[in-house]
Amino acid sequence: MTDAPSTQRLLVLTGPQSRHGSLIDLLRLHHDVVIADSMEAALRELRGGEIDGVFSDSAVFRPLE
Repeated sequence: MTDAPSTQRLLVLTGPQSRHGSLIDLLRLHHDVVIADSMEAALRELRGGEIDGVFSDSAVFRPLE
């Protein structure tokens, strides 16, 4: 018997004018998606848990690079 593949946990950084709701919905079909809409929320998620990937659709998060 094979183990089921583990779901990756993705942090999606959204800014105040995010227009990628449909992309986020698509990611949710295959991954555990965590949304951060502020720098503080993004840092809290990065420090507090295991994140496998980060996607950003806003320049607001540029200092995290």
